[in-house]
Amino acid sequence: MSDLPSVPELQRDQQLARDLTSAVATLQKAIHAAVEVGLKVTIEVESMHHVGHHHPEPLVEVSAERVIKLG
Repeated sequence: MSDLPSVPELQRDQQLARDLTSAVATLQKAIHAAVEVGLKVTIEVESMHHVGHHHPEPLVEVSAERVIKLG
């Protein structure tokens, strides 16, 4: 049995990689735009283990707050 992925799996993997790359680029642009207008952006990524799952699932939390400089 070969360790190589089947064609449908390879196509799915390639599509997921493209989707991830696109999503990250969109996130980076949004963060840049938010920072430019004076927002403080915080992003936290955690690995959560759910009961019955063998792989950790990522949890991404994003917060943005207005930064006001006095003086």
